[in-house]
Amino acid sequence: MTRCTTSIATSDTTSITVRGHDLVHDLVGRHSFTEMLYFLIVHRFPSPGETRVLDACLVTLMEHGWTPSSIITRLTATLLHGPVRWRWDLVRSRRLYPHLGHQSCRSS
Repeated sequence: MTRCTTSIATSDTTSITVRGHDLVHDLVGRHSFTEMLYFLIVHRFPSPGETRVLDACLVTLMEHGWTPSSIITRLTATLLHGPVRWRWDLVRSRRLYPHLGHQSCRSS
């Protein structure tokens, strides 16, 4: 059996170390997911500007574009009436999902 080695992280019975930083004491709660992703790829923590740019790139990946599954979902939502439209109206009025806060919802 071949043993694999990595320079990303090590662990023992009491700790996990990621690129020289203790996971629990140095990283968790002190750095965002975006900062950790940058740190793992570039081997250093990003500046605030670099974090904003990478975060913006990650947000743009949330829109999957015109994939078959997104087309089917959009067509289904457009063609169905009644309960779907009723729920959408509740979402827009924030009665069904009040945690949406002040986000606007528009049907296209």
